[in-house]
Amino acid sequence: MTARSLLLCCGAFVALGAASVTATSATTTTVPAIDNAAPAFPGSVREVSELIVEADETLRFKGPVEFRVAGEVRIDGMIVVDGVELSGRPNLTIRALGPITVSKGATLQTLSHGPGAHGGAIRLFSPATIDLHGALVPSAGNAGRTVGQHGGDGGSIEIEAPIIRTSLERIEASSGGLGAAAGNGGDGGSVRTAGAILWQGDENLLTTTLVAGHGADGGDGSASATTVELRSGGNAGDGGDAEADDWRLPDWLDELAFIEDEDAVRRLSSDTLDGERGGPGQPGKPGEHGAHAISGHGGNGGQGLDALPLVNTDGEYAGVLPAGTGGNGGHAGFARGARGGAGGSGGSTTSLDNANPMFGMPGGRGGDGGAGGSARSGNGGDGGLGGRYPDLEILPAHLRGRTAHDGHGGHGAQAMGGHGGHGGHAGHGFGQAASGGAGGCGGVSIVGTSGLSGEERRNAERAAAARDRRPANPGHDGHNGHEGRSFGERPAN
Repeated sequence: MTARSLLLCCGAFVALGAASVTATSATTTTVPAIDNAAPAFPGSVREVSELIVEADETLRFKGPVEFRVAGEVRIDGMIVVDGVELSGRPNLTIRALGPITVSKGATLQTLSHGPGAHGGAIRLFSPATIDLHGALVPSAGNAGRTVGQHGGDGGSIEIEAPIIRTSLERIEASSGGLGAAAGNGGDGGSVRTAGAILWQGDENLLTTTLVAGHGADGGDGSASATTVELRSGGNAGDGGDAEADDWRLPDWLDELAFIEDEDAVRRLSSDTLDGERGGPGQPGKPGEHGAHAISGHGGNGGQGLDALPLVNTDGEYAGVLPAGTGGNGGHAGFARGARGGAGGSGGSTTSLDNANPMFGMPGGRGGDGGAGGSARSGNGGDGGLGGRYPDLEILPAHLRGRTAHDGHGGHGAQAMGGHGGHGGHAGHGFGQAASGGAGGCGGVSIVGTSGLSGEERRNAERAAAARDRRPANPGHDGHNGHEGRSFGERPAN
């Protein structure tokens, strides 16, 4: 089904304008301007046999839309989902039984409107393959505007297929929106993949990087407010997670189709990362490198306002506007890099594996294992400072010089680098044994640090000393791949 035929089934047909795309490099594209002349249809669940959007076509939807596709999906143009309600998320979901292709120059985009609106997620699911070369642009959370209004959460990205091929340097979620006065900041969007990621971009980059969104700052207390709640700083949003995981059978698939051999599909996904076996006497191919992951930072908590004594027209004490508490800092997101693939076995030259043995020739060297993807978690945000009561005799004794509660600092998060792939075994051969492949390096883990609490900030400011950030919950380094073993044969006497 093309975009035009999809519009026909919706009860309308309009000529769609072209959306120009400018290529900037082999792996990046600029996002084209949205074709405002394209018709916008209400979002809903749409079941179609196939979904084809040509390069000169734009599909626009008002509100969330989910495509359930029985066959192929190919996006060469644009799909734009435009959010219209504060409570609604402009999500774009494509669930296909066949392969999904987002071509270079194509764009999948969500738009958010209104103060405090959440960003829109983009989700792609297939039990076959996903080829991802176009732009994914999830909208960011919008900032709050009125007193106490929270910022919206950032838009996330989910990609799930046994085999995911991409040339994108970064697959990036969006950040949360700032809290208004006394409002909480929005959480950063997460990026999650499930499946073997095969790099098809610049050979110097080796792999792609998953980048989560940052949590937003909480708003400071409102000077016009009279309650503790609204004079207090808002809590900050948490950073988004970035996780590269193995493929798993999605729950929704049972609704549309049945996979007879789930284990076979899982093995296919896993084996795709591994290098191929070499031909007779030839070295094995190296394993694929794992994708990198960078999680989001937590935002900083808002500041509580100082207390404000009130006097009447006669200059007498008439109460006090309370001091606000400091908002808590946001926690950092979790990061997990993808594992590297195993190196392929070297090719054998003996009669054990060949009808025409290559006498006197050694077996091929085993291929090197792929490096595990690195993982870097964000930092926790700082807690906001609580407001103070002045040390004035006009105030009740129990309030004089008192400080409202400071916000807690956000925790740093774990980072788990991907495991390096095993080196490939050497092929059987004659004479001196060939060497096994080198094991891939485990992914580097860079652990985020905890944010400072308001009290720690206050003490640091008093001492005029550098902040002492301490790591929390250190992540485990990825394991190095095992060296391949040699199986060379001695020549007969």
